[in-house]
Amino acid sequence: MKERNVLKSSAFTIFGLMAPGLAMAALKAPANEITDVSVGGYIQLDAVYSSVSAGANQSADHFFIGSSVPLDSTHGESDQLKISARESRIWLKSGGQYEHWQLTAKLEGDFYGAKPTFSETYNNNSDFRIRHAYLQADYDDNHSFLIGQYWSAFQNTRAFPHTTTIGTLPGQAFSRTPQIRYQYNLAYWQLYASLENPESNLLTEQGESVRPDDDKYPDLVLGVKQKHQAGQISLSVLYRSLSCEQYQLCHDSEDAWGISVAGEYNFDARNQLRYQLNRGNGIGRYVSGVIYPDAVLGAQGNLFNTRVTAGMLSFQHTWRDDLTSAVIFNYADSETQYDTSGSAVVMTDKITTLNVNLQWWPVPEKWRLSMEVLRANTRLSSDAKGDLSRVMLSSRYYF
Repeated sequence: MKERNVLKSSAFTIFGLMAPGLAMAALKAPANEITDVSVGGYIQLDAVYSSVSAGANQSADHFFIGSSVPLDSTHGESDQLKISARESRIWLKSGGQYEHWQLTAKLEGDFYGAKPTFSETYNNNSDFRIRHAYLQADYDDNHSFLIGQYWSAFQNTRAFPHTTTIGTLPGQAFSRTPQIRYQYNLAYWQLYASLENPESNLLTEQGESVRPDDDKYPDLVLGVKQKHQAGQISLSVLYRSLSCEQYQLCHDSEDAWGISVAGEYNFDARNQLRYQLNRGNGIGRYVSGVIYPDAVLGAQGNLFNTRVTAGMLSFQHTWRDDLTSAVIFNYADSETQYDTSGSAVVMTDKITTLNVNLQWWPVPEKWRLSMEVLRANTRLSSDAKGDLSRVMLSSRYYF
């Protein structure tokens, strides 16, 4: 997320390095070095009108979740409006120089945590949740370390589409996770490796979600990015070990892998293409907003990895300095359906989305008004189908 006009105040300026709310060691900067602590964020209000409701008290009615597109058989709950300020967020940043090290720490959160029962009836409260909490340590110009929770190295944030509201589109690689990352920087190249928090996301033959918490090894991401005259391109490779060891439920482990090609291409100053292509075996947690499980849990306790292909294209045009629009197409497909005990597992087979939006900045870099229209179609392995039409209006003010 690009940060705009983060406010700084002498009241937040301290000597040394301190990141409020972050568990990290304090480092003393030289006496003549001043380290700034800054606070920033934005206030956002979203109005979301859906042709079909995802059900009572569901987050999918506030922002798009591909696995929650209502099926045709549930179209009784139609025409729903939700207005929410939960995407509003706040961040704290701290940074400073210590000999050869340039240090930056950040804590960021929004209000999409748990929502208490009846909160919309009385006061619309919801819990604060962590989005990012990390320390980045750059040594000279070539070596960079990141320790904490941040976007997974498997995805390229420069390839994120220009959307109006928060949400995970089915063609995206999208995950925030605790990690330890190293990056080696050259003039036009970046090489990186990351050890990330493992989590096996499984589905039983009866359609029940299982997260066994039996993982033994971190997920490993290796990748390379190249800057070119018109933008950037990246190639990331993911290796995982899925594991489930539960009494009378499962006793198995499977290797999983994934590959992602992503980037941006600027045709000129006013026209830009962002793209992703993700493919893998057992990468549901990293792609498409958990539409697909990493693996299916068979009747004998064995794991059967789910193969996924997902892609996204986003074209943005700048009409004038304060007015832009974007057209975004997403596609995701599960190529293999598993039949492990005589009855096919019911899961999402294919989903497509088309988004069109318009964004206007009445106050450049500070206040954005936007409108977005979404159309989503889904099909399950049982051949059940569903669709969703949605209109989103949003106001965002950066402070």
